[in-house]
Amino acid sequence: MHSSAQSIVHSIVNAQKNKILRIEALVQLLAQQGITVTDWTIELWKTGYEATLKVKEKTGVIYTVGVQCYTQDETYASLQSKEAFIEKMFAQANQASGQRSHWLRFFETQAPQVAIVDAALAVCDQSRHQTTVTIYSENRVKIKYTNHWNAKSLKHKTNYYMIDAHFDIAAGAHNLRKMRNEFVFGKTMKVGVSDGSSKQNRGCGNRMLANSGNCISNKTKTNIFSPSTIP
Repeated sequence: MHSSAQSIVHSIVNAQKNKILRIEALVQLLAQQGITVTDWTIELWKTGYEATLKVKEKTGVIYTVGVQCYTQDETYASLQSKEAFIEKMFAQANQASGQRSHWLRFFETQAPQVAIVDAALAVCDQSRHQTTVTIYSENRVKIKYTNHWNAKSLKHKTNYYMIDAHFDIAAGAHNLRKMRNEFVFGKTMKVGVSDGSSKQNRGCGNRMLANSGNCISNKTKTNIFSPSTIP
């Protein structure tokens, strides 16, 4: 089990925390201009992020603002006439020293659920994957793990990975519709894993689910999930 200092999930969030705070500072500057952010989503990965804000002006004009970093920080707006304004506002946005993030409040209350995700990710090859953490304004966190190593290579038809997993953490997640290969853990987490890897590499998806189930069983002392039930 990972400690919080070693957490794969927390390492992604912490790598982008200052960026999150700067975007929150942008939201405050927009509010001073009479522009309300009605909804937001931010997707994080180790080396970058992408935030999407839905905004509404006093005049009733509605548009989308984006802030992203693939190689460098950039802004955009769905209304071209607003792009220069948004770029100027973002240039002025600075987070206060020692400030806590409002956007991360729900995430920070989900330590047990994040520990379950870390238990699942612990069995994965960390050198051949893409793990993203998406945080939503409506108190929801979605963590996605993708490993498609060699999947498109014609030279490796018998040695490739095709693993897709997601962990959806939200109040009432147990009420969400379950799709194929999805499982509900408690009332706040829905997990889905698909492993179409070549025969010699298949099994990681099963181990991810088993580790998740074992983590829950150890915490609750009940057999919530049995590895033998994994499809």
